[in-house]
Amino acid sequence: MEYDKKSGVFHYFILTKIKEKRDGPFCNLIERAKVREVLYNNHVPIKIHNRFLKEMENFRLIKITNRRKIRILK
Repeated sequence: MEYDKKSGVFHYFILTKIKEKRDGPFCNLIERAKVREVLYNNHVPIKIHNRFLKEMENFRLIKITNRRKIRILK
């Protein structure tokens, strides 16, 4: 697993869990509800879900396209 030194390993762990939940191996879009489910199941508190997603966006792991869809970049 490759990761950038300035980003956290936990963010990449969550990214691999999100990739497992997507519909197909080549589909880069995933619904936000599925992402929130992954975060909840991995013990990320509900109150910081949005902040955690913004951090992942700042690390350029994901791109929040609109309120319901998230694009996986890596």
